[in-house]
Amino acid sequence: TCQSTTNLRSSSGTIRGPGYPGNYPNNAVYCWRIYVPTNYAVKLNINTLNMEVCTGCNCDSIEVFDGYSELSSRIGKICSKSLFAKSSGQYLFVKFTSDATGTGTAFTASYYRLAKAKSLGKTADKSDKQMPCLSTKGKRVIIETRNLKTKPFTPKDDRITTGKAWDDWLEGIEREFRYFKISDPTDKKDALIIYGGKEVATLEKSLPNPATQQDEYKKLKTKLNSYFTPKKNKHHARYLFLKLRLNHGQTIAAYATRLRETTANSKATRTNEYWNI
Repeated sequence: TCQSTTNLRSSSGTIRGPGYPGNYPNNAVYCWRIYVPTNYAVKLNINTLNMEVCTGCNCDSIEVFDGYSELSSRIGKICSKSLFAKSSGQYLFVKFTSDATGTGTAFTASYYRLAKAKSLGKTADKSDKQMPCLSTKGKRVIIETRNLKTKPFTPKDDRITTGKAWDDWLEGIEREFRYFKISDPTDKKDALIIYGGKEVATLEKSLPNPATQQDEYKKLKTKLNSYFTPKKNKHHARYLFLKLRLNHGQTIAAYATRLRETTANSKATRTNEYWNI
């Protein structure tokens, strides 16, 4: 029996486990019922998980049901893998259960409604072809378990290489945000910390927040960008430029090209003083 059932009627939104971002209580049962109009279905993505794990998820678990309550057909039960599910009708029911031992920050999830294609009786979602189908009591339920593929960010030996690596890593995880339709700023911030590894988690706590008015994710992204991106210094840039020498066997044309490539991103050396060659 659910200790608390939250009814959600918006076209999209976020669900967070009890106590989040702190740890969830033991011996708890919390439920969420998502409503959408009759000509829509519900799509749900469990974005982050931090729960006690045991065989069969018989300790702590999240269950998703295709219908009004836990008496409806169960889509899935998870405790360690993300869940990506879609209802066959206008209701989706989510149930969180914890036992007497072990705890964590539970989970975050996002949901939104999907319009049904009237002629086919299916939800109009182009991702249907990419997901396996389960048949439960004549209902068409689409389910897939997915985790973000991003690996923890690892700083390199120097700031220039680290800055490039950070740009690539950030571009990759934001691509996954778009693919999995993770749009809530808090969810994106949490994912950035969780998947960013120890370095990002430490910096999130130690770096000051920017003074600009931004959401949680953009604030974290701004201060991490500021930390990992190499600082531009015109004196150092000029020093590196002046150290460039014609290599043995290198043509004048190749040397000139190398000089231009070196100064392509540096305003400090884009002056006639250094281009009289």
